[in-house]
Amino acid sequence: MSHSVRAMLWTVGRTVGAKLYSLLVGVLTLTVTARWLGPEGRGEFAAAMAWVTAFVSISHCSLAEVASQRLAGQAHGQRFNQVALALATAAIGVSILAYAALIGLFLLRPTMFGTLSPWLLLCAFIGLPWMIWEIYGTALLIICERIMLANIGLVLGRTVSILLVLLAVGALGWGVSGALLASVLGQMLVAAMPAWMVWRNWHASHGPVALKQELAGLFSGGVRLHLNAIGSMLMGSTSVIILNAKLGTAATGQFQMAQQLVTILLVLAQATTQMLYGRLGAVGVQGAWRLQRRLVPALSLLTLLAGGVAGALAPWWLPWVAGAGFADAVPLFQWLVPGLAVSAFSTLMAPQWIGRGLFLTASLCSLSAGGVNLLAAWWWVPRMGVMGAVYAQWSALSLALVTNLVLFWVCERDPRRRNPEAGGVS
Repeated sequence: MSHSVRAMLWTVGRTVGAKLYSLLVGVLTLTVTARWLGPEGRGEFAAAMAWVTAFVSISHCSLAEVASQRLAGQAHGQRFNQVALALATAAIGVSILAYAALIGLFLLRPTMFGTLSPWLLLCAFIGLPWMIWEIYGTALLIICERIMLANIGLVLGRTVSILLVLLAVGALGWGVSGALLASVLGQMLVAAMPAWMVWRNWHASHGPVALKQELAGLFSGGVRLHLNAIGSMLMGSTSVIILNAKLGTAATGQFQMAQQLVTILLVLAQATTQMLYGRLGAVGVQGAWRLQRRLVPALSLLTLLAGGVAGALAPWWLPWVAGAGFADAVPLFQWLVPGLAVSAFSTLMAPQWIGRGLFLTASLCSLSAGGVNLLAAWWWVPRMGVMGAVYAQWSALSLALVTNLVLFWVCERDPRRRNPEAGGVS
């Protein structure tokens, strides 16, 4: 086994370890909040987080992905420092715009937020700038193959988060607001590692002219790519928001519990994708594909197998984890499991969409899938209840599978794949 392969496996192993730790903390957080808050409280927590996640998905403008593409093959040195400073500046600007949009929406259409109180929204949205910066900062650490710092921040942040949840919800009895504030403080710690790295290299920038040029390049790519992030938001958050508006917090809590548990099972695919983005920055898109083409089908099937086992045993372990009040989440979880293979496949193919500069194509495909989920959930949830959200996700994932299979075929047919020197970005 070559040194490069051993290094890659070691990197993936450490990242998976950090992700597994985050997974265990996530399960513990689910258990604590589900048992202490109940379906209603868990539904309020899920709805508030769905709203802030939706705003983050719209606000971050996909600048992290554009930075990955712009730094492909040149992830070290002065150019990296300039991009990092541009992302830090952008994080401040888009956060201000997001807060302005939130205030305007709440003043004009307060009924859109259902039964959520202004206080719960405030508790959730305190974390918006840190969530945006975590996206940017983690991407920077991955691009320069300093994933260990990202893993350290993840472990520390999740540890602090669960300790604060136990204190705020269990000991102090602060309820949903306590759980939200604890999550925000943990998020701040996760974002601290890349913030420290940017601060350390602040002196290396070339001044306001170079910064302005870098920002222009990032936002130019973001305009073409960002519909992809909006499509992902439509896939992930809109079902929860529609359920909260149409069926109330109890049904929302049941569905979001099942959805969150399915997301946890994507840990291996997500960790591997982080490593692939690092390889993209080091060897370019063709070099990354020579490894990626073997990992994508294998890890997709492995994720589905793990989901099948978890689904078969769900009647025993899920009520134990979440409490008897979440018995209705068991069949929802089992119905969502078949989509795991498609979700893993799509996650693992993401570096190729970005590395090849297919921003607009990726955006249109993602937005189409997200639009299918939004329209189907809006139509089916009032008529079929919670299962309408499940069927909506199935419909959207079917479209996502087709588009990613086409990309896989394109990558395989690319004649540069067989040329070791053709590692650049197309």
